[in-house]
Order: sequence, then structure tokens, then C-alpha cells
Amino acid sequence: MNTPYVLILFRNFSSVYRQNLITVTRVAQSCGFECVAIVAEGDRVPPEAVLARVEPCASWDDLPAIRALALRVASELPVVRVLALFEDDVFTAGLIREDLKVPGATSDVAIHFRNKTVMHARAAELGIPTPRSCLPLTWKIVSDFVAEVGFPVVLKPGGGHGAMNTHRVDTQDDLARLWHGIENQRELYRLEKYIEGNQFHLDCVVRGGEIVYQVLSRYTANLLNYTNEPGGTVTRQGERTAYEARILSINQQVISGFGLHVGITHGEYYLTAKGEVFLGEIGARPPGGSILPTIEAATGVDLVRTWALAEMAETFVPPQSHAGEASTRFLASRAHGRIVAQTTRESLLSLEGVVSANLWRSVGDVIGGPQLSSDFLGYVIARGQTSSEAVERVQRAADAFEVETARLTDHADLAVASGSR
Repeated sequence: MNTPYVLILFRNFSSVYRQNLITVTRVAQSCGFECVAIVAEGDRVPPEAVLARVEPCASWDDLPAIRALALRVASELPVVRVLALFEDDVFTAGLIREDLKVPGATSDVAIHFRNKTVMHARAAELGIPTPRSCLPLTWKIVSDFVAEVGFPVVLKPGGGHGAMNTHRVDTQDDLARLWHGIENQRELYRLEKYIEGNQFHLDCVVRGGEIVYQVLSRYTANLLNYTNEPGGTVTRQGERTAYEARILSINQQVISGFGLHVGITHGEYYLTAKGEVFLGEIGARPPGGSILPTIEAATGVDLVRTWALAEMAETFVPPQSHAGEASTRFLASRAHGRIVAQTTRESLLSLEGVVSANLWRSVGDVIGGPQLSSDFLGYVIARGQTSSEAVERVQRAADAFEVETARLTDHADLAVASGSR
């Protein structure tokens, strides 16, 4: 009998995605599958990934060409699963599943997790609260909306990912500048009321239409406040409030109502001081940044491995979480210039409760202020028996992180530090 194949859409976006590819291919091999990956031309795949073939595509934006490539691969190999590791490829994977007639989320399911306008419209049909919003098609629509809901508001792309091109807007001048900046792409954006409250993420694995594993976490600072609060997350396995429990209940409604039968989700929810829960957005893909290692530090569970098993294993037993909590904190510095000294990873790991530390910059690198919500110098993860203890420990580690810089004189270096290139 021919060995079945898994077709994986892979973008070499960061180390997180490379590790996810390694994990998924190893699980596939253990389940009796071979793997073939579609990658962009010139892109590299990690040598540790267990891949029988790599198929280059000229552009991820050429959807007909990618579907044709998938059909060609399937004409040569018995493809029985299609997986997307990156948010932009979730809808594409749905179309390919339809073309190949293989199990998994089809495009009519996937669109609920990619197009935020469709997402919020379907949520409204299900009776799930979402932030008030409008499409910023004309300045009058924008002005009337802001006059009704007030500042702050959030301008975001309807099909964006990772808070890219997402802006909290606090003044009329900033709103006008951003609105004119999107020019003739206005129909691709959304304008939403900013929700004051705590921001949570809920990461789930789904099989048979049921949530078989989930971890709730709270952001320690709102994602759009990153220039003032680098922030991070903390798991909320124990001591959940009744309001936090409502997030889990609403998330189950979302997943059922959106029609997801098998997969992984990363949902963003807001909890206000009044106890109101709002769906911000939800993606059908693994979480990014430092969330995966934070979840594993708290629970002992590899979320991506669990998802891969749910997708491919004939039998599936949900994993059991360890007791305890973990928190991550991004590392930042007010110092700008060329790094001449910084706290070492070994020093951070020696602090109480710290289980992981990653530094993305080294002595000699040039640093400036963060331009993106994930644009920092690294992160540190600490464990604790409770969420508050984990947060306290990770905060002490972040406070212990120091950077010394030298002034820049070279014009190219100055441009890097200012974020202009």
C-alpha cells in the first residue's frame, strides 16, 4: 500500500515556524505519514524537518498557481492531509483541501478564522459580543463612527496577522493621518471601538468538533500598548474567576458556530471591569511569539505536537497538564545605540523560577525603540505555583535585565536606531 502524505504550507518566517515544521513532520512520521512542503522559492527548510519532498512556489500571493502546484503534487503522491502553519495560509489550505477532497477545514470554515469582517458577522449571528466596528470606506463613515463610540479606536486590516499594521488611535489628527495612509485599500481595513479591560488568549486543540485540550492565558499588558509596556502573558490554569470561565464557554460557542471539526485555534478575548466578554479575533493556527514555550513551561504539554496528533493519529488521548503557572515577559531597554554590554542569558536563568531566557540581540548590534508589538530584545519565562507568583518572578527577571549602549555617529546606524529602515 502506498504511504499516505501530508502536504504542509510552510513559510520560514521565524524560529517558531521552523520548530513547528520540525514537530509536525516528526509526528506525521510517527503516525505513518510522509511529508511534502510547499515553500517560497529560495526559502530554506530546517534540516531537522522530516520531509520527503520540498516544492517551491514563485509567490504566496499567486493563489491559482499554489492550488495548481498542490494538484500536481497530489497527482504524483497520495496526499491525505493538508496543514498550514502560518495564518495567511489558513484559507489557502481550505481551498486545497476542497480541491483534493481531503479531511479538514474547508474554505467556508477557514474564512471565519481569516477575514475579521466575516468573523465578527458570524459571531454576531451566534450572539457573541464583539467590539463595535465599521468599514472605513469614507471619511464621513469614519467621523460618524468615532463621534458615536469615542476615542480610542483601533484601525486594523481585515485579514492581518500578529498585530501587523494594527494601530490604537487616540486623536483626530492620528486618525486622519492613518486613514489617508490606507488610501485606496480602505475596504481591506476595519475600524473598531477600543475595549478597555484585560486581554486574554485561549489556545485550543479541536478534534471531532470538540475542544480536547485548552489553555487560558492573560496578557500582562494590552498588545497595543507595547511602546510603553513590553508586556507578556501568564497562564490561568487554576484559580479562575467565574468571568474567566465564561471566556472558555464563549470560545466553545465560537468554534462550534464557525464549524471547525479538527485543528488548532488561538483566540483573543477581552474581559471588562463589568465582567463583559468580547471576542477580539480568533485564528485557526498555532500561537506565535513566546506563547508556545510559556504554555509548555506551565503545563508540560507541547501544544503543536498535540495538534498534530489530533490531526493525524488514529487514536488520540488528550494530554494532562502539570499543575502550576508560567509567565513570559519581553525584554526591552530605554537605551538606544550600539550595544556594548548586556545581562547574559546565564544570569537570567540563575534567577528564582526562571526556566527559559532568549536574547535576540548581541553586543555590537544597534537598537532603537520597538516598531512592532514583538520587536524587543528577547524574552524570559518563569514558573510559579500561582499566576501572581509567576508574574512576580518574571518581572524580577525583567527588572534585572540591563543594556549598556554607546552613542551612534554613523548615518546608517542612526537610521536603524530610529526605526527608519
